[in-house]
Amino acid sequence: MAIHLYGSERGELKIVLNPFKVINHMKLSKLIYTILPMVSILTVIAYLLLLNYQKKKFVQGTNTKYTIAKIVEYRIVGTESRWLVYNFNVKKEQYKGKYNLGYKFRENHYLKMKTLVGKKFLVKYSIDKPTFNKIYMDKPIPDSLLNCTTCTWETPPF
Repeated sequence: MAIHLYGSERGELKIVLNPFKVINHMKLSKLIYTILPMVSILTVIAYLLLLNYQKKKFVQGTNTKYTIAKIVEYRIVGTESRWLVYNFNVKKEQYKGKYNLGYKFRENHYLKMKTLVGKKFLVKYSIDKPTFNKIYMDKPIPDSLLNCTTCTWETPPF
């Protein structure tokens, strides 16, 4: 409730209580500190879901090819999440991808995952947007193709 003090002609002091000013301020405060952050968070979540949907649509579509990806980094994000970072080439341009190992790999697998750095695996990518890609960790590149840096296939070669 807002309190306003007014002086009168006779020297009296009048106190006027205006409860609407406080209510309006409280509504604005609630809007700013509660609703706007929630809308912002929901917008970010919606954007990430849309991006994930687009990636799946492109990678699972028919306009895709396969090539060779090389794992260049093993990254620990936070305390639990582990990622493998890989590079691959499409038409002499290099692209990067990440593979989330999830929570199943703990510290005892650290050395095993570090040994994957430098290894090559099959990757599927969208011809329209190569940044949308998927690595197949269960498809290591055979020795006969290790030196092939510009190979691409319509279907998996093995």
